[in-house]
Amino acid sequence: MKVFVSACGEGLGHTARVLALRKALERAGHETVLAGYGPSLEVMRKAGAKTFETFPEVKMKGKGGRFNLVSSILRSYDTPLDLMRSYMRERWKIGQMRADAVVSDSRLSTVIAGSIAGLPTFYVTNQSEFQLPRLPVVGSRRLRVLRILSKAQLPAEAVRRMVDMPLSVPYSFSDQVLIPDFTPPNTICLPLLSKDLEMKKKTFFMGPMNELCFGRPKPAKWSSRKAKVLVTFGGQQFRAGLLGDVVKAAKKMPEFEFMIAGMFVKTDADVGNLRLRKFLPEVAPYAAAADFLVIPAGHSSIMEAILLEKPAIIVPDKGQPEQESNARMCHELGLGRMLPVDRLNELNGALEKLKTEEEKHRAKLRRLADAARSSDNGALNAVRMVEEFVERIRY
Repeated sequence: MKVFVSACGEGLGHTARVLALRKALERAGHETVLAGYGPSLEVMRKAGAKTFETFPEVKMKGKGGRFNLVSSILRSYDTPLDLMRSYMRERWKIGQMRADAVVSDSRLSTVIAGSIAGLPTFYVTNQSEFQLPRLPVVGSRRLRVLRILSKAQLPAEAVRRMVDMPLSVPYSFSDQVLIPDFTPPNTICLPLLSKDLEMKKKTFFMGPMNELCFGRPKPAKWSSRKAKVLVTFGGQQFRAGLLGDVVKAAKKMPEFEFMIAGMFVKTDADVGNLRLRKFLPEVAPYAAAADFLVIPAGHSSIMEAILLEKPAIIVPDKGQPEQESNARMCHELGLGRMLPVDRLNELNGALEKLKTEEEKHRAKLRRLADAARSSDNGALNAVRMVEEFVERIRY
């Protein structure tokens, strides 16, 4: 087969998933072209993929680890134009390469292009229902906030519908919706999935779609007599303000050794129990060498922690319903502990509790990781579904 695959470039989680899918497709003898933009496209190119440049559809905005829904909507004001340009470019490429199937990881233009081309079209997502951020109601401000909420009910519903509409459009254009997560009840993104029967009929649980499903990385050289903690921030720029909070909290925990890595670190340095690294050639080997992780609550980051069998402190972007839901589910399933971004000063207590319950967490992580390397290998399962669909209509 020839398969056209695209990935949303907000963060690098979507990119990691399509790279795993590409590996599985090419191992099975199929040809792929990966569409992306910005840093996502660069990662695809460095991985040696045959690539195609497209346009962004969504732009995420926030500050200090807090996601801003309104700013993100306003920042994406040119989305209709980018969507049309993306559709036209991708539709041309799909025809030019004579694709047999189309796979989109969270990109609307791609499923429209695949559907209009009349090809089997698959949509990869870990969220099929939009949720508005929850407003806190605390202390003496409770009545005032309740009044505001009651008055804001219609505007909030209008915003929900405005955002939910473009999120739900891809499902009508796709033949099958692929969830890169474990089957229920162990599905991290389960609260984020639509309960609509028509959606359920085209929804399939693949298992994690990640290259770590194909094998564990060799741990990096990181020697220490202390418990080792790797802290990463993911690819969103608005998390930059969290670096100072994490460093401040880590300095108060001499019983742990921290490696804090990411684009927000200005220079490499070893200070006390801290190792600051601006750049790691590969994160997975250092995560494999660590005892514990501190990670954002992006779906792919959580899947990687599970596959590496590492108990994690999961820090969701404040006001980002998807991440807050992911973090809560991990906590409830016993895979790690949720720590709100505005309570990073409590990192010490959270790590101590994680260490105390380490064996219990590891047993659950091991069971899921073993499944992901066998029956729940999302990339292999997706390849099988695409192959069967394409073969079924070849007559």
